[in-house]
Amino acid sequence: MQEPERRAGGLESLSACFDQEAPPLLRSEKEEEGLSEQQLAQSRAFGNVQMLVLMMKANSNLKSLTMDESCFRRRDGTDAFSYIMENCPTAQLERLEVRFGRHPSLPADDGDDDDDLVEHDVEKLFQAMSEAYASVKDGTHSCFNNLKELVISGGGRHIDFSRLAFLARCPNLERVQVEDIDSTAMLSLGFSLGYFCGKLSSLDWRGAPKEVGEQEDKGISDLLGALKVQWKDISLPNLREFGPKAFNALMKHVGTTLEVLKVDGWGGVSGSEFLDLLCSAQHLRRLEGPRDGELSVAMRDMVISAFSASHMHLSNGEERIWALGSSLEFLQLRILDVPRTDVVCLRNGDPFKGISAGEDTGLISQYVQEWIYKQLGRLTGLQELVLGVMELDPKELREILK
Repeated sequence: MQEPERRAGGLESLSACFDQEAPPLLRSEKEEEGLSEQQLAQSRAFGNVQMLVLMMKANSNLKSLTMDESCFRRRDGTDAFSYIMENCPTAQLERLEVRFGRHPSLPADDGDDDDDLVEHDVEKLFQAMSEAYASVKDGTHSCFNNLKELVISGGGRHIDFSRLAFLARCPNLERVQVEDIDSTAMLSLGFSLGYFCGKLSSLDWRGAPKEVGEQEDKGISDLLGALKVQWKDISLPNLREFGPKAFNALMKHVGTTLEVLKVDGWGGVSGSEFLDLLCSAQHLRRLEGPRDGELSVAMRDMVISAFSASHMHLSNGEERIWALGSSLEFLQLRILDVPRTDVVCLRNGDPFKGISAGEDTGLISQYVQEWIYKQLGRLTGLQELVLGVMELDPKELREILK
């Protein structure tokens, strides 16, 4: 258990993580003399769950609470997460972090892995949610009315549907950070957040290492497409490939509410799709990619070709301009093929891509150059512009140079 942050009248912050099971209340036969069977059973069953509940009851004004899997099971191995959440202080709690995973006292191959759960079992989830919501209505449990931020980690394992039922008591949640959650749990999480957390606006997704391709694409799209949620801030720092479902779900927010977008890897997104995003993002304040030293050779940053983009603008016969405007403060974008009007071919003598034989290279180059500068010139509120190639991760660079 980490050292808590103290204040007058109780703890303000508590981080609970047990290396081993808490000892029983009574440790000797002499201490147990004269106790009833019920009292003996309670003493012998005492463990991490009861220890945490006692601490929470003694500190009802907690503002920040972090718990991991070592807190969520009783001494006999049965799940106690719902019991923990029923006793969790609700009065002042603003930030909650729950880190699921394999309980340290259980073997790695135990049935806790939940592989037998039926995918998309929304009915089971809805039942658990309904029970949690009913407990609020009848006054049995209170809502987490002050809870604004939730961090939830799956530990690379499936999350049982019933463990997400507490979200029915989080009506004012604004920010969620998701780590190591599989696509089945992402579906459940997207459903839960969309149904009960209508004020949610910020998503930080940290990925599921075991899932790539279609599974990852579907999982992200389920989160981005959560019912009623209007995302303003989306961060996908671990993303490498942007699948079609996830990109379509993202685009529904790009033209309406999205203000901050951070994506490290844009693999799978075409140049025309990049252009669609730039021509739709009218409320965007920040468009970010990987920072210097974070770029991997396996990642593709946001890049457009000036020639191709202007050609699409011409061929469609309509005025396609970037929706990015005075509200944009930070732009990280790689623009290729911006021509100089005095250069009529590539260094190796090949013609520029996108220019047909017989066309005036000088005029085309002038148009492309003016078109790009016109788009950048509209960004009157811009405070930082990153157009260059980012530096590779030092560890990866050393491997390449070996």
